[in-house]
Amino acid sequence: MKTRSPDPTSAVDRDVQAPRTIPFEEKLQKAVDKALYGSGRPRPQKVRNFLNGTWIGEPLHVILTDIPIGAWTAALVFDGCGLITARRELAIAADASLALGLAGAAAAAAAGIADWSDVNPPARRVGLIHGILNLTGAALFASSLILRKKKFRKQGLVLFSTGLWDHDGSGSFWRKDGL
Repeated sequence: MKTRSPDPTSAVDRDVQAPRTIPFEEKLQKAVDKALYGSGRPRPQKVRNFLNGTWIGEPLHVILTDIPIGAWTAALVFDGCGLITARRELAIAADASLALGLAGAAAAAAAGIADWSDVNPPARRVGLIHGILNLTGAALFASSLILRKKKFRKQGLVLFSTGLWDHDGSGSFWRKDGL
């Protein structure tokens, strides 16, 4: 009886010999990390340290997120009161709060990207999804502000409400995993 030698092209052997593919988020993280380290030059390292909050002993991202959360909460209150009273001053206050929240979100995003560039693989994908959800929410808020300025206030309110829902989910998603 003749025994057959194993087929070197079998599925098991191909899996063992297959080169490891690098996940997208790992490639992105390495590119961000490289940009933030700036080839070891001192100026990019100072920017990175600033964004990481080393100068205050706390992650700057965590502190900066209070700005958009507070501003967008104020916008929600102003919009609600404005719908009830139809006072123009409340609409102006809501729009200003919305704009302030977008500025704060940009600052929080910069700090968040710096923090994300240092996380380990289990948190890397969660952090990327968190960032994408926040970017989506910020785009909805920016679109809301544009619609409001073009006198499409009701449509802007719908986008604003959708953005609030998106941001609530993004924060919950990140906290759920304890990261």
